[in-house]
Amino acid sequence: MAMISKQTLRQKLLAQRKQVSAAQQRYASTAILQQLLTLDVFKTSQRLAAYLVHGQEVDPLNIMDYAWSVNKHCYVPRLQDTCLSFVHYQRSAPLRLNTYRIAEPLPPYDTLPVDKLDLIFLPLVGFDEQGHRLGRGKGYYDRTLAHVKQKPLLIGLAYEFQHIPSLSPDDWDVPLDFIITEKKTYSLD
Repeated sequence: MAMISKQTLRQKLLAQRKQVSAAQQRYASTAILQQLLTLDVFKTSQRLAAYLVHGQEVDPLNIMDYAWSVNKHCYVPRLQDTCLSFVHYQRSAPLRLNTYRIAEPLPPYDTLPVDKLDLIFLPLVGFDEQGHRLGRGKGYYDRTLAHVKQKPLLIGLAYEFQHIPSLSPDDWDVPLDFIITEKKTYSLD
């Protein structure tokens, strides 16, 4: 059987994700938060980063709402050249759309070095059980994390339909520690 290209797989999964309804998105986000609340690594974290939702991605806002309710600090990624920086975020922060039409906080920025974060929630297009992540193909997270000595815990948030049998990682791909879907937590340690 011929191997499907990453680009073809990405297009197929993105098209499938576009069909996710607002109700399905809310259900997945709620189910993921419930699983997350059982993980000690989340309970003990103090500084976490999550993305601001774009389209029908799993929305991590309820994770941040919970984190704020228990006095955790939340950060979101901001494009900075070919990498990401992580800026302190509050729900009331004014936002703008970046080059990819993804919301980011407006300056001034209170940034935190990546190695000072306890965990990062990453969006993804597809994943396998070995912790390989298929992203949108721009490599921002991989470049940002490539040379960090003390990496935060990396948790991918996904829908179960994004689970694929196997991905062929590139040399520069940074594997995830956990992937949480609305149905299951995949621990990859």
